[in-house]
Amino acid sequence: MKKAISIMVVMFLLTFTVFAAYYDVGAGLTYDSFSFVEKVTVEGETTETKMPHDALGVNIAGTYWFTDTLGVEANLDFAKGDVINMSSEDFSIKASSQLIGPSVAVKYLVLKSPVFVNVKAGAGYYFYNSTTKVTNTSGGTTVETTSKMKGNGFGMLVGAEMLHPVTTSLAIKANAGYKLFTNIKNLKDQDGNEITDAAISMNGLKLGFGVIYSF
Repeated sequence: MKKAISIMVVMFLLTFTVFAAYYDVGAGLTYDSFSFVEKVTVEGETTETKMPHDALGVNIAGTYWFTDTLGVEANLDFAKGDVINMSSEDFSIKASSQLIGPSVAVKYLVLKSPVFVNVKAGAGYYFYNSTTKVTNTSGGTTVETTSKMKGNGFGMLVGAEMLHPVTTSLAIKANAGYKLFTNIKNLKDQDGNEITDAAISMNGLKLGFGVIYSF
């Protein structure tokens, strides 16, 4: 049995060695357009609040290519933006959110000329944090309250990536994708209390621009 397992491991490693074309790493800036839908259920009745907003972030990625056209990509994404930002003479409210998490996607090269184009699909696990600050001024007295919420959940991403070679190893990349089924659950407030009557959806468009280096 041990001999058979050893042979299988050797064959597995040889397979990667023979078929692996190369691997690459990259980084860049991202733009997210979140749909942001919050559903709150009270006494059996559910109300839905939509607050679409934009967020800027960064992305770090690495891809291992098993063949010249098929690879697996690992990502780490971070995005932060304002959900709402309103103010008047005696009242202001600002709510910001951030999303960070790793993801894995399968990539397939569909075009090599005049530029390289990959399509990809994958899934990730995301951690969500939000901070809301409300300021009220009355009779010369200002009161500021801050509330925080956090949660996590799975999501999916489909998209495409275009590469323009600068040298044999360095390329400029631009990508577009869409997050779907990104539901944030396990919500808790700043005191660690569970929020059981709310659910958040963070689907939306994702654009990116950066560089990639191949080894």
